[in-house]
Amino acid sequence: MKKYLLNILLLLFLGATLFPSCEKDVTFEFDRPSKLCLNCILNPDSTISARLTLSRDIENSTTFEPVDDAKIVLYENDTELGTLTPRGEGNYYLNYHPKNQNEYKIVVLHPDFDNLTAQTVVPQKPIVGHRQDTLEYSEQGLYYLLDVYYEIHDTPGLTNYWLYGKHTVHGVTYSGGGFFTSSVKAPFIDNFNRQTDTEAQHGFTYSYYVRISDVGYDGSILRFSTYGKTGLFTSFLSADEHYDKYIKSSVKARMNSEGELPFKEPVQIYSNIKNGYGIFGACTITTIKL
Repeated sequence: MKKYLLNILLLLFLGATLFPSCEKDVTFEFDRPSKLCLNCILNPDSTISARLTLSRDIENSTTFEPVDDAKIVLYENDTELGTLTPRGEGNYYLNYHPKNQNEYKIVVLHPDFDNLTAQTVVPQKPIVGHRQDTLEYSEQGLYYLLDVYYEIHDTPGLTNYWLYGKHTVHGVTYSGGGFFTSSVKAPFIDNFNRQTDTEAQHGFTYSYYVRISDVGYDGSILRFSTYGKTGLFTSFLSADEHYDKYIKSSVKARMNSEGELPFKEPVQIYSNIKNGYGIFGACTITTIKL
């Protein structure tokens, strides 16, 4: 019996020696030097604009400080395209429409900071067909409710699409996922932002956007149906790899901030800017008015 007790005491002693307390004080360092933050999305339907600001501490809730004294140079297929003109409040502009499938590089020069660089390729414009069937008329909303059947004619190569809508009700314009996302169901849809909704047609809906990936369906026709209504503008945005990751991480962060769970995994907003923060991406958009 004494030997047994001695063995127990020895084990307790070894446990206390080999496995000390796991409690540890952790200090988070929020006070970091500011860096340049560039945001620029290329779209062949628009001239080029960019915004340049300074980053701020996570505990700082003030507005971002604009930077107007930088030189921003844009390159197209390794050839210098031009220098963006500062317009004040951190806004820069170049009167040029980027081209589909061309490669672009941006360089930001400032005497007080490291040079910022990033690259992107403008994707092809989505080819989308559709047909619609009228379901009923809403006297209150003054529109027809529709069943809409879409076909995305996917081109070869990795492509990610973002579906969203824009409509005006009683003079107020709304954009984003909207009510029609509750009736979208297809195997090629990314469910990262799917939320349960017992009143929806399929028992779920998507927050803000519907992300459609052609992984496993490359070069195919992506068919699906959803609700619509007259006056609705449905947009299909084809994003390059950088803008796609930026949108997805931004939606995750937005959903995280709106959730009710007390413990949430932090979301890092995607950035492809070397020596700084922000996003330099590209997209093309096909919009259909119902």
